Amino acid sequence: MLTLLARHWFSDPQVMSRILLCFAVVALSFPVSFLVDRIVSDPYMDEIFHIPQMQQYCKGNFQSWDPMITTPPGLYMISYIYSLIVHFGMGTSLWPDSCSPSVLRHVNIFFSVICAILIREISLHLEPQMDPILASLKALALSCHPLHWFFTFLFYTDVGSTTAVLATYFASLKRAYWISALMSLVAISFRQTNVVWTFFVLCVSILDFLYGECSGGAKLRLSVDKPLNQKLVRVAKKEYRTSGQVQGNGKKLFDIEDLLGEVLFILQHGWQKRVALMRQFFPFILPFLCFATFLVYNGSIVLGAKEAHKVSPHFTQLLYFSAFALLAMAPIHMDPFFIWTNLFSLFKFIHGRRGCFLIVLGGIVSCIHFFSFAHPYLVSDNRHYTFYMWRKIINVRWYSKYLLAIVYLYSWWSIFRLLGKKRNIWLMVFFGAVAAVLVPAPLIELRYYTIPLYIIALHTPLTLQNGYLAWMLLLLQNMCVNAVTMYIFLYRPFVTHSWNGPQRFIW
Repeated sequence: MLTLLARHWFSDPQVMSRILLCFAVVALSFPVSFLVDRIVSDPYMDEIFHIPQMQQYCKGNFQSWDPMITTPPGLYMISYIYSLIVHFGMGTSLWPDSCSPSVLRHVNIFFSVICAILIREISLHLEPQMDPILASLKALALSCHPLHWFFTFLFYTDVGSTTAVLATYFASLKRAYWISALMSLVAISFRQTNVVWTFFVLCVSILDFLYGECSGGAKLRLSVDKPLNQKLVRVAKKEYRTSGQVQGNGKKLFDIEDLLGEVLFILQHGWQKRVALMRQFFPFILPFLCFATFLVYNGSIVLGAKEAHKVSPHFTQLLYFSAFALLAMAPIHMDPFFIWTNLFSLFKFIHGRRGCFLIVLGGIVSCIHFFSFAHPYLVSDNRHYTFYMWRKIINVRWYSKYLLAIVYLYSWWSIFRLLGKKRNIWLMVFFGAVAAVLVPAPLIELRYYTIPLYIIALHTPLTLQNGYLAWMLLLLQNMCVNAVTMYIFLYRPFVTHSWNGPQRFIW
């Protein structure tokens, strides 16, 4: 019986690719986890807040709270359950051992495996005709993303937060909206800004539902007042006729008439289907209601260390993210054919719309000039790579930050070209979500870029030019970066007068 079952598993490419993916993630994680636990046995960086707080939970002291912790207790609650399982599994009465730094850090390996599976399943859902082996390769490459992979080995909220957001998105794609809403509660309990990604998931789900309704044969009646441009009506009706189709890369990016037509279509058809929408998406009231209660009770979105995390109009975060996303997916963005088509389309845009191009470029330069903030943590903590990025690249000369304007412009252009099959309104919702998460953050934290980067990657077609090669190169790039940064972290500590004891470089 077991032989027949094993033969069935290994003959099914879906099952086989899942097994190989899980094995690869675990194989890449456990040896490094062992080294980190052995060399960096004491809590480091933000772990000095997270681990003692978790150990208070292990003692049953759920009333204790460190005011320096900025995120809700979702990580601690799940880790508490995990520590109970470890405790009883060990068969020992030594309760503190199940809440030691090494044991607590291992919970993120569990999250990383689930996250990899979610990436694979979402990719296959978005492109069901794709080879499952290629989807697993894509999932492995993204699981090795340096920011995600590095914090798998420390007791941080990032890996669990990313996993919960992806679970929320996957459940919504499967139209399991109650599960999606409950997973969004988990995501918000890890990091309160995940409420923005819950809203993003809700908006995308509504778009999918309305377009799905139309492609299923629903009637659309557009009643428009006289003053409204009749061309928008024609665009909206065209949107209805093509609602069941996927738009190609040849469409104009952010064509204002297409965008307004899509908005008009959504408003009109959404009003016609308002009862069905309320019935379908009623579960999402729960996370938004809980978040509103938190805001009223807490007084602001910032939980702890409020003085150091004041909300600020940090618009340059959007620019930094675009450059980061370009580099993080360099093998895809730097594909010669993709670069050529990008430059050709960009020059064509500049030639046809010089005024619009100058306005965008001027907006980027103005954003750099007025909103380039240097948080005190950024310029004082030389343990983070962002400290050196700021000093050696962004702010090395007074003019260097302005020279990067063309890099930011090309980066966003390349990102939107990569997402060329998505509708204009989808792109606007995504851009708004990225802005809502990043702009209020005064500190440049590359960890905050992981979720929007994953959303871009998930919607990057697997059928790219040289698909296998692109994702294989991305995996190789990530593994090289991981090897270097982990080597520096483990074997190149340094001593400084600013900090007590040996210090280590970290993202």
